[in-house]
Amino acid sequence: PRQVRETWPADAKATDVEVGAEVSCAVIELDNTPSSNQVWCWGKNDLGQLGRGSVGGNSNVPVRVQGLANKRIIERAEGTFVTSAPACVLTDEVGVVNAYCWGGNAHAEIGNDLKATGPVTVASQVQDPNNLFAGKQLTSISANNYSTCVATEDGVVFCWGWSTPNDWTDGNPCLLNIDILGMSGAPGCPATGRPKPTQKIPQADFGNKPVTKLAAGGWTNCAIAGDDAYCWGNNVK
Repeated sequence: PRQVRETWPADAKATDVEVGAEVSCAVIELDNTPSSNQVWCWGKNDLGQLGRGSVGGNSNVPVRVQGLANKRIIERAEGTFVTSAPACVLTDEVGVVNAYCWGGNAHAEIGNDLKATGPVTVASQVQDPNNLFAGKQLTSISANNYSTCVATEDGVVFCWGWSTPNDWTDGNPCLLNIDILGMSGAPGCPATGRPKPTQKIPQADFGNKPVTKLAAGGWTNCAIAGDDAYCWGNNVK
């Protein structure tokens, strides 16, 4: 093992770390004060994964993610920081929990209400224009190469991004045999993806149990509901 070169402030300590195929990120805390924590990333930056405001220019040392100043990081997305997936975190801002994502956005998985705009190079707040989780705290977040999901305090899951790899070009209704968004019976999703939360996954799909934890990877999403694990997405392998 080799220690990561600590380019962050000398008085900081690392409290969390996530390793992906091409980029890694750490959450650091200043002066033993959780409200002052930051996210620093290193590795590849062809999709803005480092969150430093630009594309290109890989970094072999940690650089600070922009757009998260004065926001307390309370959770990083399980499964994020991999290949073309966006990086996502939950923040506590004076008692209100918000979601922020950055990096790859080829399938609208950033959730900023813009369809597949290309890389997002600084942390961008997930938009909820339909007020699907207005007044509810977010408790968990996950991101994979094609979609992002959040769970709310009442155990409901919302996802956005691209649903079915088999439906890449024609924009016809989704073939729901590999429905990454978990929206069986939902309206079709165009190849550009759903750029914002649009519909919750039916609670009955989780045995009417509240979801408390999300994780993701590749084309697959998983959740803990009650004492059980549930997964949806790619089942080819």
